[in-house]
Amino acid sequence: MQNVRQERLRLRDNCQKLAEKNLQDAKELAKVQEEVEGLQARVNERIQHLMASADRKRQVASNFSTDAALKILQQRKEEADIRSVEMTDHFMDTPDADHNEFCKAYLAARTAYHVSNGMFELLSRK
Repeated sequence: MQNVRQERLRLRDNCQKLAEKNLQDAKELAKVQEEVEGLQARVNERIQHLMASADRKRQVASNFSTDAALKILQQRKEEADIRSVEMTDHFMDTPDADHNEFCKAYLAARTAYHVSNGMFELLSRK
């Protein structure tokens, strides 16, 4: 009988120790779960950031495709040509125009035209 009583007390003490340990582990588990939730939120933010970066990268890449570059070069070539024609018309219509200023501006416009045209020809071959 004495052995049974001692065994019961021992078991009760063990149960109490296990219950205290379980409570301690539950608190620790709650902290870990909270930490995991915070980390999951950070991971989700990073995923969204990476997806947004990938979208921006695709958008930028589409803007710099060969077709887009050809369109831009064609526009610049036409603008430079129109600008040089307008300069010539203005120079011819203005009898007291400065020849040196006209030559500098006209040369810059024609250089821009030929640079754009050369790039356009180079890219259109590919």
